[in-house]
Amino acid sequence: MVLLVVLYFIIGFTTVLNDILIPVMREIHQLSNMEAMFVQSAFFIAFAIWAIPAGLVMEKIGYKRSLVLALAIMGVGYLLFIPAAHYMEYMAVLFALFVLATGVAFLQVALNPLIVKVGPDQTGSARMNLGGSFNSFATTIGPIVGGAVILSSVQEIDFASHGEYIIAKAAAVQIPYLVQAVAIIGIAVLIYFTRLPKIDKVSTSATGSQVKGSFFDHKHLMYGAGGIFCYVGVEVSIGSILMLYLATPEMGGLGHEQAVPLLAYYWGSTMVGRLIGFVVCQKIRTQYLLQIVTVAALALILCSFMPFALENTVAIPVLFSDMAAIEVPLAALFLILCGLCHSVMWPAIFPLSIANLGAFTPKASGLLCTMIVGGGILPPLQGYLADSIGYKWSFVLCALCYVYILFFAFIGYKAGQSNKVSEAKGDQLSMTSS
Repeated sequence: MVLLVVLYFIIGFTTVLNDILIPVMREIHQLSNMEAMFVQSAFFIAFAIWAIPAGLVMEKIGYKRSLVLALAIMGVGYLLFIPAAHYMEYMAVLFALFVLATGVAFLQVALNPLIVKVGPDQTGSARMNLGGSFNSFATTIGPIVGGAVILSSVQEIDFASHGEYIIAKAAAVQIPYLVQAVAIIGIAVLIYFTRLPKIDKVSTSATGSQVKGSFFDHKHLMYGAGGIFCYVGVEVSIGSILMLYLATPEMGGLGHEQAVPLLAYYWGSTMVGRLIGFVVCQKIRTQYLLQIVTVAALALILCSFMPFALENTVAIPVLFSDMAAIEVPLAALFLILCGLCHSVMWPAIFPLSIANLGAFTPKASGLLCTMIVGGGILPPLQGYLADSIGYKWSFVLCALCYVYILFFAFIGYKAGQSNKVSEAKGDQLSMTSS
């Protein structure tokens, strides 16, 4: 279980490093905002390609071998960063990210059922929550560690020319990925020699009679797939563009080193929200909770557009830094707090989407995991909007995503189902979604 929990941490740490990589790649390769956001596209598009095939592979070779295979692919992806950064080839960096994300996609498909089965079934959800907490912890400290290694360790004033500074910055990118390559290969070896419990195949005979036709016939699932796409897309988009936005004059012109703690707060608020959601989800229906947090997120985004949010500032205390506090416009605080609202969106949208699907549940789960690709499609779109109409108005895209999630929270989750069934299922899900 310890090894599996560590893997949750590594997934979070690897994913959040992309937010640090974006401004670095933009600076090294002189990219537009849209081009820099292809970092997320190269990473998240792997989920659309490999989520379903990963499940088929596991049926053939089993969960343990799939886990080792996933870690081996991740190790190759980490190691590819060394030549990519050395030769400063942006396309090579994107390819390394794609290979790395391929391993992560295989890993996630194998990891969730394994952590449930390493102990008693009745405490499986608690172990998944523990793994999720470590994942959130990693996304909180990842920007701080990555920023210290990649950003803070290389200052332009230390070099005679800008060219030497760029070469040193590219070399610094190699360090965290090399360390992770060594760690992941070591964990793969440990898991290979560790006895893992056998996982029985899901039997669909008992539930197959509950539903008829194709799982594409279930409207609430189709709407839920759109909800997952929008949720992941908006969460990744804000995290990706936040540091670039904070560097603009209207947001205080913060340097990358100053913006890193605020990015950590954005992801850290998600961790706090998940801890709160663990308690709240036991007392309120899942659909109601989704409605509340989405309305709050939409309000925060809309407030970030307002003149008062840019004209008035707030001092945000800084941890793990020599700075006591950073003074930023209220708009920055509103965007950071969106992370708090994102915290319970996945555990709300996902179960509401697969409610009453019976034998189609495994395939529906694969479809929803494929929709994680939203994290690779929406960030470049927001980057294009930032290049075209400015950073502030690019967040209109995020607002539209929240509007769609609101539609799902009020109407879409019960489409094609009777209200009675949906309400009853909502009561049940409120006890389990966290």
